Amino acid sequence: MLVLVIASGILLWYSLFQAFSLRLPLRAATKAVGIVHALWGSALGLYGVFAKPELRTDIIRGSWPFLSTVAAPLSVGFFITDSYLMMKAGSERKGDSSAGNSAFVHHLVLIFALLGYASVGRGDFVAAAFSAMELSTPFVHVRWFLEKSGRTRTVLYMVNGAMLTVVFFLVRVCNMPAVVFFYARQRRAGVMDALHSMPLHCLFFTGAIQALNTFWFSKVCQGALETLRKSDLFRPTFSREKKPVHSKKK
Repeated sequence: MLVLVIASGILLWYSLFQAFSLRLPLRAATKAVGIVHALWGSALGLYGVFAKPELRTDIIRGSWPFLSTVAAPLSVGFFITDSYLMMKAGSERKGDSSAGNSAFVHHLVLIFALLGYASVGRGDFVAAAFSAMELSTPFVHVRWFLEKSGRTRTVLYMVNGAMLTVVFFLVRVCNMPAVVFFYARQRRAGVMDALHSMPLHCLFFTGAIQALNTFWFSKVCQGALETLRKSDLFRPTFSREKKPVHSKKK
């Protein structure tokens, strides 16, 4: 059943890519599919976290079978498809190999984490929290579209960059520490004791994803600072004023 749903996911996401590629170049079509998946995944995640009280009541045993039997395998299909498309577009990514490699590692970690979760079928609240991380992805892809269309000095680019920084920090950097904190509260234990009680594979994947998200957030902050540095809006007033040139009298 798991393999069948994953195969269906690969077919679904690749078919959507083919539809977008009729009007968009390869990389743009890949980004468009990523936006669709991110909106779907983040909507499911936010719904599970905020609208499913049975998940919040027991973070580990709270059950929402749809996540493990359908949503997670479909997302595995997406990450497999997206990894293939990234490799296919690799020849176009000149001078950006580090970003491409880190994105591929990110996908690989997520594939194994989702496969492990789908096989065990426990921790639906944690899975919903992971899924909510996708809320930042549309802003990442919209920034790429704005850069490729030469709109890096527009208000839209600035607003999107600000939203990306804030949303990324909340849903990716703060996400897992918040889950661990609430897990510790439910167990009425300290954070370190709660971490020690978690299975080793859970600690590994949580730590790996947290490290990758922190790395990506540093890149987001660098991009935001670079945008502010280049923007006329945030330059000091005196730097934009032309100083009068006084000619020397002979």
